[in-house]
Amino acid sequence: MGSGTVNEVREVEFDGRRTVARLGSRDTDDLDWEIELLQYLRTTGLNVPRLVPTSDGRLRAGTVILMELVDGEMPKDDADWNKVADYLRRLHDATSEGTTQRPGWRSCVDLVTETKAGPVDLTELPDDVLVRCRAAWERLAGSSRTIIHGDPNPTNVRVVDGAVVLLDWDEARLDVPLLDLSALPAEVSGLSQTERNAAVGAAHAWEAALFWTTAPDYARRRLAKLDLMSAE
Repeated sequence: MGSGTVNEVREVEFDGRRTVARLGSRDTDDLDWEIELLQYLRTTGLNVPRLVPTSDGRLRAGTVILMELVDGEMPKDDADWNKVADYLRRLHDATSEGTTQRPGWRSCVDLVTETKAGPVDLTELPDDVLVRCRAAWERLAGSSRTIIHGDPNPTNVRVVDGAVVLLDWDEARLDVPLLDLSALPAEVSGLSQTERNAAVGAAHAWEAALFWTTAPDYARRRLAKLDLMSAE
C-alpha cells in the first residue's frame, strides 16, 4: 500500500481477514505509546483503526503493527470536513490533561530552544533555515498543548457510514492543537486569520525540518511557502 520515510505498509490477510500491516523503524517505546493512545481513544468514543492482535495476543510483533482495514471515502464536502473538525476538537479535549509526550519527541514550540523531536533533527539544517523555522514556531509560544494527530490530510481521513475515522497516527504527539485545525479548510477550522497564519507557518517549518535530508525537494517547497507567508 506504499511506503514513506518511516514505514512500509501492506494489505495482508490474517486469520481470514483483510488487514493493514505496518512495518516501522521507530523504537518500541515509541510504538507502544502509539498503541496505548489508540486504545485510549477508543474508550472516548473516537473512531480509530482497531488493532489486530497476533495469534498469541500481542499488539505488535517487533516493529510490525496490524490494524483492521478501514473501508470508506475521503471527505468530499463541507459537511464531511465539519465532522473532521469536530473529531479533532474531541481528540484535543480528551487529551488536554494528564497526557505524556511521545518518547523522544517534543512540541514545535520546544524546538525554539531544543534540537531534536522524534525524527526531526535541527542539527541537519543550515543556520539560515534554522532561524526561519524557529521564528515560525515561536509564534505559537504560550499556546496550550494536547495530543494532536499531526497529519489530518484527506488521505488519512475516512468517512464510514457518516462517521469519521482517522488513519495513520505515526506523527501523533503532544503539541499545539492549532496545527491540526490549520490543516482543515479555512471555513471549518474555526480559527482566526492570525491563529491560522501562525499555525500554517509552524506546520510548514515542521515539514521542512522533518524532511530536510530524506525528501529535500518537498522540504524546500514547504520552506518556500513559509518564506512567502513571512514576506506578506
